[in-house]
Amino acid sequence: GGVGEPAARDDAAASTDDGFGGSPFESAGVEGEDLAAEVAELRRAVKEQSERLDRQSELIERLIEELRRGR
Repeated sequence: GGVGEPAARDDAAASTDDGFGGSPFESAGVEGEDLAAEVAELRRAVKEQSERLDRQSELIERLIEELRRGR
């Protein structure tokens, strides 16, 4: 298939479709409560990293301002 067309799959992939058919990725095999816990942990990590990036951005902007002032 061309761009925007679904990838062709064989019957074996279709019968065990985990949503990763034709891609280099595979299912992590996490289900139910494990999945909810994993999602909660990922959300926490993303939030923490986002806060860290915000702090770093503020520090970079402050540094640029100080450099402009010749400090």
